[in-house]
Amino acid sequence: HFPGEASQSLIFMYWAKAFPECTEECRSLVMTFFSICMGVSSLILLPVMLKLCGRLNSLRIALFCYGMSIAIIAFASEFWWMWVNLAVQLPAFYMQSIISDLVTEMVPKEMIGQALGLVAGMRQLCNLFSAPLYAYLLVTWESFPQSKEYPGLPWGVGLIFVFVAFCLALVLREPQGTVYGTDDEWPAPVGIDKIDAIAKVETVPLLCGGADEDLDFA
Repeated sequence: HFPGEASQSLIFMYWAKAFPECTEECRSLVMTFFSICMGVSSLILLPVMLKLCGRLNSLRIALFCYGMSIAIIAFASEFWWMWVNLAVQLPAFYMQSIISDLVTEMVPKEMIGQALGLVAGMRQLCNLFSAPLYAYLLVTWESFPQSKEYPGLPWGVGLIFVFVAFCLALVLREPQGTVYGTDDEWPAPVGIDKIDAIAKVETVPLLCGGADEDLDFA
């Protein structure tokens, strides 16, 4: 989450300084397509990827594309690369959905809320520390002559985080045991014959009565 939270906070500032030829209308148009891509990724691409590649492979593909996206931003010398970045980053938009799904299955059910809260808390910490760090790197990088050719090179720091996450995803395995919401977890549907059997009148001995006294109940 570290490079992603920084991107959300600083990408407009970076575009304005690095690519002054791109006007506010241009940047707004890119962000509009950015939002559209997020919806397409979650609603259309994610179900297709889960069906074709499985959950963990879809996560690995998303991380790989996310790393490629950061590399494009870091080495882009013209603004049209940002449009290429949108296409490359498309699978990365569904990454958070897969991570949340995996977290809910890897912890006991009574700890799901705590686990998701921990994930949300880590995202907030990333948002707190990533923006100042990247802002400092970008401002410092402006004093170097190479910044004229590659103004976004400090974004490459995010490749370290993505590389570590990708390595962890390679060794990650699907959670074992019962999956919440599957047939193993929920009881089988009750048929009409079972409903009729349950509805029949049964008798049980009264706790406070004699042995011969029965209580009818449905």
